[in-house]
Amino acid sequence: MTLKVVVLGATGKTGSQVVDEALIRGHHVVAIVRNPSKITQKHANLKVVSGNVMSAEFLAQQFQEQDVVISCIGTNTPTLFKVTLYTDTMRSILEAMRTAGVKRLATVTAWGTKYDPKDHGPFWMEWLLNTFLIGRILTNMSEMEDMIMACAQQNDDIKYTVVRPPGLKDAPMTDKLIIAEERNVLHQTPYFISRADVARFILDSLEGDQWHNKAVAIGTES
Repeated sequence: MTLKVVVLGATGKTGSQVVDEALIRGHHVVAIVRNPSKITQKHANLKVVSGNVMSAEFLAQQFQEQDVVISCIGTNTPTLFKVTLYTDTMRSILEAMRTAGVKRLATVTAWGTKYDPKDHGPFWMEWLLNTFLIGRILTNMSEMEDMIMACAQQNDDIKYTVVRPPGLKDAPMTDKLIIAEERNVLHQTPYFISRADVARFILDSLEGDQWHNKAVAIGTES
């Protein structure tokens, strides 16, 4: 099955892996970026477009006749200030999807976007990392997840997959089994995963229907 895929955040560390994996699988990719010079590869199935991802009108033009939108937009810079990047961009993405008639969405968040006393991570993640370093980022990721789920409830033809990986590392793709569960964190997998393996799961999820309308924590087998 060949898909027409739009990737936002395509020059980021995870987004670039998604672009590469989609092309390897034979899909057609539109990479939306701020700086086209950051993508140096040439491929017959790759189109690079520069534009404002906050503009629903611009995005709707790029989404025309596409099958899938993948958002890898994000930041990992700790901040003491309120973060709105995830909800701001997703609001434009969802509006553009409705305008263009695109029904399939995948996006990347992280372990720990929701706090559940019955499904929580280790102390260092819940109270040190999340509270003092990336808590505001996780809060906005959570708000974005809620926005996507509410949109899907109102428009039952939209199918989403929210991918929640643990810590991300720059490493080659592995052949390890990727474990995925509708949970906030996974306790039986390592605390880090390669971005290439995240890309592998995203493309796998889009080529089937197992993860339609689900938010899943992922990790690799030990």
